[in-house]
Amino acid sequence: MSGVAGEDADLARRWRAAAADPEVDAAIRAMHARIEETVAQRRPLCLASGNCCRFEAFGHRLMVTGLEAAWTATRPETPSISLQQIDEARREGRCPHLDSREGRLCGIRGARPMPCRTFFCDRAATDWQRELHESCLGELKALHDRLGIPYRYLEWRDALALLVNSEVTSR
Repeated sequence: MSGVAGEDADLARRWRAAAADPEVDAAIRAMHARIEETVAQRRPLCLASGNCCRFEAFGHRLMVTGLEAAWTATRPETPSISLQQIDEARREGRCPHLDSREGRLCGIRGARPMPCRTFFCDRAATDWQRELHESCLGELKALHDRLGIPYRYLEWRDALALLVNSEVTSR
């Protein structure tokens, strides 16, 4: 395979392989645990409305690193999704893992990526959540660098589509 599509598929396969590395798994889990501690201490208001998962309606983009997207996508508790489901979610302006039965709950809560863990609709949380997010993003970038994993910062649905496409091309 040649060209950008082939390079992207190779990159996504590298992220998937790295996500299976026990050192990567431990680093991401430790970061998530630190986030949960901070959130428990700060106690931001969360109404479990699902608004934060409706990106366009809430006026934000969910950005992830390729490695964390691969880590999230490869967890046993994360259901596989198709390009069609990603495209549908994009058209509807939402996360493809927003639970369609409830329409307001995360379908991958235990495996959700760092930005989902650090973002709250609570305006009083804006400053500390931004600091927490930037600190964690720095940790992820350092993890990419330390392990020689190519770094890319992508919109969530684009990252998921890239990972799904890489699976299809490797078959």
